[in-house]
Amino acid sequence: MQTGAGSVPTSIHRSGCILRRAMRDIRDSAVRLLWATLLGVTTVTTAVAQEPPGTGIQVTQLAYSATMDEELTSVKDNFVSALEGRNYTIVNILDVQQALGNRGIEAEPIVLIEFINLSRAYLVTSSDKRFELFAPLRAAIFEEQDGVRLLILRPKFIGDTLGQDHLSDPARAVLKEFDRDLRDVAETVRNGGF
Repeated sequence: MQTGAGSVPTSIHRSGCILRRAMRDIRDSAVRLLWATLLGVTTVTTAVAQEPPGTGIQVTQLAYSATMDEELTSVKDNFVSALEGRNYTIVNILDVQQALGNRGIEAEPIVLIEFINLSRAYLVTSSDKRFELFAPLRAAIFEEQDGVRLLILRPKFIGDTLGQDHLSDPARAVLKEFDRDLRDVAETVRNGGF
């Protein structure tokens, strides 16, 4: 039996190195996501590409965004209905203002929604387990001066962060499908509902 790194068998030492490298890759991806999220959310109104005229959808590498002149609850209900109409399961809805209010903290109205199409998402997970760092998919709805904004994390951003070379062809296809679905969902909500 060969040994390396002191008295540790070489195969165990190699496995530890591989595990450390994988953990470092996951940590680095999570840090990139955090920074991109922080930077992307603060710049979403400045660095956007407008979708075709009439849609009112703003697109960044990070997110799809739409602002509506409706009540937050109405936007949330329309978003949930549009997702369910495309076979996404709602995993969680968090009313941040209410949750913080229960702790005596005053907050602006914000709703976070987590959702997934589990059977399709598993194709991505089976290709790259790091996808679970992003699952379920997420959206935020909050009030701004000019209306209620819906902000949806783009699956394309997730695929780019994971690295396309780490994903199988079916996994890449699922992320593209999710990205198209969520753009369509944003447009549906922007146009008044499902």
